[in-house]
Amino acid sequence: MHYFIIIVLKLPIARHQYFSLIIIGICLILVIITEFIFQKFNIFLTYGLFALVFLLTFVVQFCSAMVDSIEKYLFEYNHLNSFLCLLLEGLFGFILSFIHGLFNNPLDDIKIFKQNNSTSDFSILILLLILYLILSGLKNSFRVTTTKIYSPMTTTFLDYILNPFYMIYHFSFGDEFYQMSIEIMLISL
Repeated sequence: MHYFIIIVLKLPIARHQYFSLIIIGICLILVIITEFIFQKFNIFLTYGLFALVFLLTFVVQFCSAMVDSIEKYLFEYNHLNSFLCLLLEGLFGFILSFIHGLFNNPLDDIKIFKQNNSTSDFSILILLLILYLILSGLKNSFRVTTTKIYSPMTTTFLDYILNPFYMIYHFSFGDEFYQMSIEIMLISL
């Protein structure tokens, strides 16, 4: 991602940065090849589905790098307030969620959950949804503040510092692909 910022902001690239880009590219190709070699494919996980998940993961990572780079540019050169930027991102996300809610009513899922479970389970669901809302706001506030003060690389590093522990855990207890890919995708959002 650091190299993406260098390219977008037209900063000069040194030889060691080209070398590190080549090493990163080689490692990325090796990771993709080894994932296809060692992944267990069956009826439920086909090669096409696995490639689609890889493609979606790359799209998510690319979009995340774009958002971080644009935020850093807006904070540094346009002197935009980081919380105003977060407010605008949240407003845009709310509009998209509202449009999605027009076609797929999320309240139907909550009604079905309430009918199939006890009142205490429903209360826990509501409490956890409120807790998720608060923690998401705090995480995003931390993300934009870290991006403003330090750099998008620091933000990304803090987001992915726990990934080796996730990988070790899911490798040790099985079913690592589905759980790990979902968690990594959720963390990056």
